Amino acid sequence: MINIISNINQQNIQVSSKRPQHTAYDRSLKCDTVSFCSKNLLSKPSAEITKKVLAAVNDADSYIGEGIEGKAYKIKDSGYCVKVLNRTRDIPFGEWNLNISPEHRVNHVVARAENGATIMKYIEGKQLTFGENPKEVYSLPKESYRKILKQIHDAHKLYMEYDGAPANVIYNSKEKTLTAIDFLPCINVSEYTPFASLFSTLKHDKRNPGNELDNSLTGKLLNVALDELSKGKEQEIPVEKEDMIEFFRDVENSYSGDKNSGENIFPPQYKFLKKAFNEIFQLKQYERRGYSVEDDMAGKIKYARCIVNQIFPPAPDNNNLFIRCIRTILS
Repeated sequence: MINIISNINQQNIQVSSKRPQHTAYDRSLKCDTVSFCSKNLLSKPSAEITKKVLAAVNDADSYIGEGIEGKAYKIKDSGYCVKVLNRTRDIPFGEWNLNISPEHRVNHVVARAENGATIMKYIEGKQLTFGENPKEVYSLPKESYRKILKQIHDAHKLYMEYDGAPANVIYNSKEKTLTAIDFLPCINVSEYTPFASLFSTLKHDKRNPGNELDNSLTGKLLNVALDELSKGKEQEIPVEKEDMIEFFRDVENSYSGDKNSGENIFPPQYKFLKKAFNEIFQLKQYERRGYSVEDDMAGKIKYARCIVNQIFPPAPDNNNLFIRCIRTILS
């Protein structure tokens, strides 16, 4: 397994749009193990922290990758890495400031030097790549998708928007987690489509429409949305009508390969699923006006979930011994 640094370009001072532009980075690793001992790096004086950082910068094996702003290095015997800016590389680090703003913490930053260098949490895992992701990404439990959606929502509350490139998601196969690593300041907070953005980021391959992996991803995300809607006003991840409209449009486009409606390529139940979601959002409007809609909402959510599980079943578990044996026999 390859260990990847997160968040190399986390300080871009640009306004994010609904579909932000992505920048490709060379983030190849030259080491594939990480030690999480001696995590007390930040408790040391600034001079000691700088000494550790310089040791990482001057060690070729500590190099992780680079982006537009600078290069990143793994700090030995710690759970951290450092990004050194190109424009201030020859300026002394100075004092390290551990008083980090919530916006920077969203991007995993834990300390900043006077010359702009940043120490960040080191996130173990593999960066995703469009069309080349491990199949296990699509058989993750529903909770894995819920957690990254919650991460995106928490960042949005701080006016930080997820930059939805596949390389900005780290997959940890041991922990079965997905972690977003790049958030940009955003002004237009009304354009908030976490479900649609995550589907667009994770979908398997638009060159191979209708595959079981995208089916599984679609079903998992829809089930997360229905779970949240069933909580009424206690949602941890607000599910908005505009987001789901965008989500269904992205699903259809990924299957049809163009911007025309993809309803005809799905089973007949698909149009009833979209109608069910529309009726759920109508019930939400009544709920906001003070009407009691619990029973109707529960019935509609149950109905929608049945359709989701019929037409977007989970991807088969390739790690299941029984399934592997059957496939071996059949092959």
